Amino acid sequence: MVHSNVAVTIQGLSKIYQLGDYKIRALDGINLEIFEEEFVIFMGPSGSGKSTLVNMIGGIDKPTTGTVSVNVGDKNLNLDKLGVRELTRYRRQYVGFVFQFYSLIPTLTAIENIELAGELIKIKRKDLISRAKELLELAGLKGRESAYPSQLSGGERQRVALVRAMVKHPRVLVVDEPTGQLDEKTGRNMVQLLKDFAKQSSATVIMVTHDEGLRSFADRLVHLSSGQITDDTR
Repeated sequence: MVHSNVAVTIQGLSKIYQLGDYKIRALDGINLEIFEEEFVIFMGPSGSGKSTLVNMIGGIDKPTTGTVSVNVGDKNLNLDKLGVRELTRYRRQYVGFVFQFYSLIPTLTAIENIELAGELIKIKRKDLISRAKELLELAGLKGRESAYPSQLSGGERQRVALVRAMVKHPRVLVVDEPTGQLDEKTGRNMVQLLKDFAKQSSATVIMVTHDEGLRSFADRLVHLSSGQITDDTR
């Protein structure tokens, strides 16, 4: 796959956590460009810095040194210079998140969980309902719109979480260990669905996984160890 425009630019990125008298260097001088519509998988052992890196790109955490810039179409946002309110707006407007533990609201139905994400960025109600129903059907969840999370299987809850992330047409989709609670077949179906949804929405996908079996889904594999990139393969 050929990519022309840079979606994410990372320069000299380091993150140090202070734990008492100890300093933990989670990231150590990362330089990386990620392109629009690229499906990138970050791999590496526990503690290698994968989740810290996607948290920086998602605007959840800030670097100790270095910069993260994200192209959101009409502007380029330097995340380390944004305040709390601006970062909240960035996450709400431009980033979709899919995590291992779903984070669905238990008192809302599947479609209500999805609609809430769209309402936060003020998608028109008619368009939002139409989009949510379309994505639920694509995710194989037609007829499950009114089910609560407790009434859904683990795979169904994960698919609802994916649809919730995609309903707002994110520029960047951050996916952290999405298959950790799923069996192999359901996990692979989930990642294929993720890739299909991302292509439909022209989203850049950045996924963290330990699962070597998912390598084939990626346009690009980035391996990390001890907070540094050790391999970057297309």
